[in-house]
This record gives sequence, structure tokens and C-alpha cells, in this order.
Amino acid sequence: MRAISSRKLLSFLSAAMLAATCQAVDAGMVTLDFTNISNNSGQAASVASQLKLIVADQAVDLNDLFPADYIDDAANEIAAPIAGHLSFIFLNLGPIASSICDVYFDSGPLQSISSIFDSGAGVSFDDPATPGDLPGGNSITPQFDTSTGLSADSNSPVSANGVGLGEWLVIELELQPGETYATTLAALVLGGTDGGNADALRIGLHVQATIVRDAGRRIADRRR
Repeated sequence: MRAISSRKLLSFLSAAMLAATCQAVDAGMVTLDFTNISNNSGQAASVASQLKLIVADQAVDLNDLFPADYIDDAANEIAAPIAGHLSFIFLNLGPIASSICDVYFDSGPLQSISSIFDSGAGVSFDDPATPGDLPGGNSITPQFDTSTGLSADSNSPVSANGVGLGEWLVIELELQPGETYATTLAALVLGGTDGGNADALRIGLHVQATIVRDAGRRIADRRR
């Protein structure tokens, strides 16, 4: 947890419509886009296009998702979650300088956060998040209500420890008894059509945009 920064902030919502925002689906992995619900920096739509969420119950190799400028790295290979859990993998593919600083989950089949891990130096998260609810979440209908214990944020310094260009964050969550990967996808779909339904799942991000960071230097750093 940490204090709120005064930098320009954006909020995003995933799975507004799973069928429309889904980029890839297979037996155990789906890739989702985000749409903005606030635009304090004026760049929300552009930043949204570079943020991705993978929901998986299998191992995932992230190397194919990053731009060609990033070299393959064994550290980008995510192991399968343990039984009864799912991996929620948040990616910032660039090129606009930005940092995912908060992640929020609204209802659905999720029970608790079991672990948080990331791409390494430059990303550091803990749970729960401060503020406790998605900024701007009360501007949508139905409003976004963060489920108790289902949030995380970057540690101080906030922007530097968020998910910046070429970085990723994995939040592994335990499912409620009887829930599965399939029922979680169904909950995401429901989140796009009936977000106020107790069975629906919506996922929100709080992003700091236009931070001072050179994309070319960031790519060079990733190569070292």
C-alpha cells in the first residue's frame, strides 16, 4: 500500500464485452483488452491499446506478446497456476510511457489473492491497494465496487514500481469452491452485459500516464 500520487491518472476497465475485446482464446488462456473510463491525460484511448490482460489456467510464454525489440527471456515464461487457482497476467506493451499502478477486481468467482509476482527489477506490488476502490469507478453504471481483499498496487516510488513498458505483473487468485476457468470466462462475459450481477466479474486498472521515460532506453535496459 502507498500514498496516492499527484501525477496524471487514468482508469481502465477490462472485459466490457469479452467477445469484442478478446484477442486470443484457447483451452486454457484468453487475452483481453482494456477500455478507458477516465481520461485525465488526454491519452487514455492510446494507452488502453497497449495494456493487455491474460487469464490462464495453464503455463504462458509471454515472449511472443512483446514487440520484436524485446529479446526472448526465460523469465517471461509463466508457470501454470496450482489447482483451483487462475493467473491474471497484466502487460504493458508500449510504446507510450505509462505505468500500471493499481489493479482491482469486482465480484465474480474469485475468493482471494494467493500470490503476486512480476517481471523483476522495476516492478513491485503488494495488496491491498490504496485507494481501496477504482478511481472513476463510480462514474460508470453500474458502478465498480472492488471486492474485499481483491486489489493490489505498486509500492513507493509508485510510478517507478508499476508495470511500465515491456513489464508484466501476475496476480494468482484462488477461485471460490466449485468455480473453474470456464465459469470465470462466463463471469467476464456477464461483466460486459450485466456488471451489477453478483456473478459478474470486472477488472479495473489505475494507470499513471506520460511519465518521463524514454521507450528506446527502456528497450535497451530490457536487453541487458
